[in-house]
Amino acid sequence: TIPNSVTSISDSAFSDCSSLTSITIPNSVTSIGKSAFSSCYKLTSITIPNSVTSIGDYAFYNCFSLKSITIPNSVKTISQEAFSNCSSLKSITIPKSVTYIGTYAFSDCSSLESITIQSGVSSIGSGVFFNCIRLTSITISDSVTSIGSYAFYNCSNLTSVTIPDSVTFISDRAFSECSGLTSITIPKSVTYIDKYAFENCSKFTIRCYSGSAAETYAENWGIEYVLLDSIADAKISLEYSSYTYSGKAITLDKYMTVKDANGKVLVKDTDYTVSYKNNTKVGYQTASLTLTGKGNYTGSVSKKFTIKPAKQAAPTLTQGKGITVSWKADSSAVGYQVRYSKDSTFTKDVHSTTVVSKTTVNLTSIPKPGETWYVKVRAFISSDGTVNGTRYGSYSSAKSITLKETIKSVSIEYSSYTYTGSAIKPKIVSVKDSDGNKLTTSDYSVSYSNNTKVGTATMTVTGKGKYQGTLTKTFVIKPKPGTLTLTSTSGAFKASWTKDTSATGYEVQYTKDKTFKTGVTTYNVSKNTTTSVNFSSKPNSGETWYVKYRAYVTVNSTKYGNFSSVKSIKVK
Repeated sequence: TIPNSVTSISDSAFSDCSSLTSITIPNSVTSIGKSAFSSCYKLTSITIPNSVTSIGDYAFYNCFSLKSITIPNSVKTISQEAFSNCSSLKSITIPKSVTYIGTYAFSDCSSLESITIQSGVSSIGSGVFFNCIRLTSITISDSVTSIGSYAFYNCSNLTSVTIPDSVTFISDRAFSECSGLTSITIPKSVTYIDKYAFENCSKFTIRCYSGSAAETYAENWGIEYVLLDSIADAKISLEYSSYTYSGKAITLDKYMTVKDANGKVLVKDTDYTVSYKNNTKVGYQTASLTLTGKGNYTGSVSKKFTIKPAKQAAPTLTQGKGITVSWKADSSAVGYQVRYSKDSTFTKDVHSTTVVSKTTVNLTSIPKPGETWYVKVRAFISSDGTVNGTRYGSYSSAKSITLKETIKSVSIEYSSYTYTGSAIKPKIVSVKDSDGNKLTTSDYSVSYSNNTKVGTATMTVTGKGKYQGTLTKTFVIKPKPGTLTLTSTSGAFKASWTKDTSATGYEVQYTKDKTFKTGVTTYNVSKNTTTSVNFSSKPNSGETWYVKYRAYVTVNSTKYGNFSSVKSIKVK
């Protein structure tokens, strides 16, 4: 056990401890010196604390039994041949804290199968993974800019390698004798490849880009190669600028054409895959698709698109002062646009109005009675979130309405009619519209109420066909005159008549002028139950008087009723 007072493990401290099987290094240690554990043949495990910053030359050289080791995030440098000939070590992750790996640091690790080099390391030095014959997988971070000579020499089980875009330099025999290598992807960033970098890798294909150093290298040395184009350079063409919300995820595969930088049409699932984001809700340029290269294509490219509000149902149209248009609310919309025209194809004489925060509008300034109008509406969003931006939204199907002329006036033959016991239906003189045009009887219908009894009756005229509106006209049904009877006594006469309970009252007129032009006296009887009056104040014996009466109704302070025929009597 190493005491906590130790701050570093000195050079060769445990070198050649052939019976040592495990060891725990305390947190006080910051460095492991040169050859500190070299040739500890039976050492199977070791814990390196998160305090160690450097691992010296040959530190674990020839530790044949060491199967695994975790390099903590504190380590910055791994010196030359630090783990060389650790033939039982199967995998290793180099943390992003490491900025330097010495030459041949993991050489002859013959059981090593996978390596992950995280960001931090700027170069893979000479012979670092030399003769790692079982290595099948390597992950190189995009911090690495160069791959040194013999770096992966004789890694005979390595079949495929992808070099990140950060690498610019591949040195002498970096992948020489990698006899199992079948494919290596070399980015455009690589500007130099040593002539012997892939010596004796006879079966492999270089995947590279047009005009790159890798293409030139492949042509110069007769190596099979495949040209790649980054999907980032592809052109995505969409059939439409926006797509209608459907309540489901919007996918654009059938509306999309993808061409690479050379104009070749790419095929989904062969050359690229597609993923979507924010494609289930309405928005301007908020949904996006991402193409990720596949097969001979690498990288990715994204494109935004617009999802516009759902198509409105055809609006509801009613006639008021013009046309009243109503539609369903859409909470996703910035506003609504209403288009209307007398042309059903909407190719000429098209009018438009914009509505915000309402679902109805009155079109009063243009439509006129007698005209047929076609109306459609859309909910829309816009490029700037206001009604001033470019609008996106699908119009509803059109609805039509024919505006009707309104009935303006009705005139009838008389204002009052005498009770007959049957329904009274006044003769209509004329029905006219707002322009003064006279309607025919086919343009309106007539109905009546209270027209069979004495009093105020109502006639209702309702437009039909191309006319609308309703007008009411009142008329008076006045009582029918009854029978007048006169009897005389000395210096007086008595008038009697038929009782009429439908009347408001009775009125008696009498005069000595049979033409009723002069000397006419009117006597009013306010109770309809009174059926006789005795006149004695004016008549004198020997005089002849002429008398008539009427039963009447009072409507708006006016008395209505026809007088009976005139009768005469000579006063005794």
